[in-house]
Amino acid sequence: MNAVLIAHHNKDISWVNEITANVNIKIYSTSDPTKIYVTPNKGMDANMYLRYIIDNYDDLPERTLFVHHHKEDWTQDFTLPYIINNLNWNLDNYFSICSRKNYGDVFIIDPRTKQWLKDVWFNFEKYIPFPDQLFYFAGTQFMCHRDLILQYPKSYWKQLLGWLLLSTLPDWLMGRIFEWTWHYILTKNPIEKPYKNEEILNI
Repeated sequence: MNAVLIAHHNKDISWVNEITANVNIKIYSTSDPTKIYVTPNKGMDANMYLRYIIDNYDDLPERTLFVHHHKEDWTQDFTLPYIINNLNWNLDNYFSICSRKNYGDVFIIDPRTKQWLKDVWFNFEKYIPFPDQLFYFAGTQFMCHRDLILQYPKSYWKQLLGWLLLSTLPDWLMGRIFEWTWHYILTKNPIEKPYKNEEILNI
């Protein structure tokens, strides 16, 4: 069964009751101990995404949709229940579900990004070279096949989490670093594929 991982912090997530798709829902939370509790609250969604990968590394579902806790957001073209209920899981081994309007080269969108990433690229250089371009969809919500996760040893994911937890970088910047690079880490292609909504969803 495919899974949906929800990264949660202090939001009403009653919208999960609107999900009718046959999926296994897991909620990792930095604010609610009744969920899969993650502490400390650091690194934004990257903390919970990495914890999920490490916790489930040896028994990952074939496909996992990584999403946030908001039902609606400027980074989405549709509500999350609608996206989850109509997702074309087999479109590709990786694709973003974020708004098609928020796509571009992060180095052009914000030139400061290049230096920020160069300063931390020692975490990634073993597997992927520093890119000349880095096209991505803003929002950090994506579907990923387990093979893309398993191409790296569990120790690497633990290394990334350890760096996130020990880093003295501002919390927002830690989250953004992963937002800009998730697709590159997983697909080894710095240009995220610009699929259309009618391909991502069965609509």
